[in-house]
Amino acid sequence: MTSLPIEVEGLTRYYGKRRGVMDLTFEVQQGEIFCFLGPNEAGKTTTIRQLMGLMRPDSGSARVFGLDCWHDSTKVKESVPNRTVRLDHGKTSLRPLFCEWPPQRKACR
Repeated sequence: MTSLPIEVEGLTRYYGKRRGVMDLTFEVQQGEIFCFLGPNEAGKTTTIRQLMGLMRPDSGSARVFGLDCWHDSTKVKESVPNRTVRLDHGKTSLRPLFCEWPPQRKACR
């Protein structure tokens, strides 16, 4: 059995009395396209920082390909691509996380 690309369960992070992320739970299945959207100050950056092992959650857990994002942060960072790609019209974008590049048609279902 293969590990899920992303598993988040009860992820919580506070900045003093201010909430960064509270009790966030979701998972991303293999081959799934996942958009992480929300208004300003919704906790998107805090969540990504915790997924990359840059910030320790106050409670809950986050795993990337079965690796604990805090305890195995070096391996998590090695498993996630960190390159930019040139898109149409000269725009540059961070290489999509947790997927193959270039995208394969067979991966999209």
